[in-house]
Amino acid sequence: MDNSVGKSTLLKLLFWGLGCEPELDTTWNALDCKTIVDFEIDTKNYRVKRYKNQISLKENDSIYKDFQKITGKYSIKIAEIVNFKVLLPNQNSSILETHPPEFYFLPYYFDQKISWTKAWDNFNNLGQYSNWKSTFIKYHIGLLTPMHFEIESEKSSKKENQKQI
Repeated sequence: MDNSVGKSTLLKLLFWGLGCEPELDTTWNALDCKTIVDFEIDTKNYRVKRYKNQISLKENDSIYKDFQKITGKYSIKIAEIVNFKVLLPNQNSSILETHPPEFYFLPYYFDQKISWTKAWDNFNNLGQYSNWKSTFIKYHIGLLTPMHFEIESEKSSKKENQKQI
């Protein structure tokens, strides 16, 4: 019996629709597709529309807020929604910043073609931060708390100010 009926593709598209970058096959990448993902957290309804790297977010019955890229303001907003507090140092400035959504889902998503050979590496574009794995593992198992990132963010900001002075 053939088991290749699209289960993995459906899961990948769910992640892609939320702003992640899973490995999609060349056939899918050649298509000009859009996604809509509806979800609920704590009785609030959300809808995310994605087309290429443009993404829009709607909370409850409000109007859509459009974002021209996944990083930056969209990443900050989705981190607030899912209550994920990890911050990572920007490679250029060392200022702590909110990362793209795929980092939230790393412990919960295993690509069937990649996962057993490259643990914690199941999305594309994870190399934009260095040494992030240890931080995420410690956060997910409870060794780092949101307060840790608040303190580190203050330290990082003060160091950046000292450089400018």
